[in-house]
Amino acid sequence: MVAGSIYRLNNFYGSKSKTVYRVAEPDVTIAFSWNFLLSVLENSSVPFPEDRFRFYGYEEFEAACDLRGDLYDYVGHMKLVNEQTLTDSLVLDEVEIASSRRILVHVQTHDGPVMKLYIWDKAAADFCEKFKALGKPPTVLLVRTVNPKHFGGALSMSSLSSSRVFFDMDVQATREYLAWFESNTDVANRVNAEIVTKAETATIGELFSYMKQEGAKVAWFE
Repeated sequence: MVAGSIYRLNNFYGSKSKTVYRVAEPDVTIAFSWNFLLSVLENSSVPFPEDRFRFYGYEEFEAACDLRGDLYDYVGHMKLVNEQTLTDSLVLDEVEIASSRRILVHVQTHDGPVMKLYIWDKAAADFCEKFKALGKPPTVLLVRTVNPKHFGGALSMSSLSSSRVFFDMDVQATREYLAWFESNTDVANRVNAEIVTKAETATIGELFSYMKQEGAKVAWFE
């Protein structure tokens, strides 16, 4: 399929989207059947709404945390990747990432605090691939369909199997944020280092509660 083109789909079925982990504003899902037919629709006069990323601020993420509801898109400028500062000498340890199945990125929006973003499995592999292809540490990171969760007592973002990773000039949203960043470097770089490096504590009860969750992933604690 080509971006910007309009297609006609024959032989499909529709259903109401589940209330758990919706990834788009509409509440209806269209699914392909085994004998579907897809064809380009030329000269269509039917208007379609523009597909937009769904960005929210810290307050909205805090309100939606741990509710197993809608998923959101998160964009911001990166501070740390796997506890490494973003410098030209930053090199990702792909062996470690493959072993742990995750990347930890500290991301800050232009009007919010620094937050931890856990990128898992395929999204982590995509992060590494795009990172190497870029040839230098990116500035802006956008991750689609993230889930706000409390992890170690702090609000964090976690990717899922549907999550996709975008950098600086990949899509319009990252290009717009990069333009803002380059015009407001004094504001963008104004951050309290303690927010990024502070230790997060958890009680034994909190750890046990996390381990009992069906969707709990492998985690490391000191």
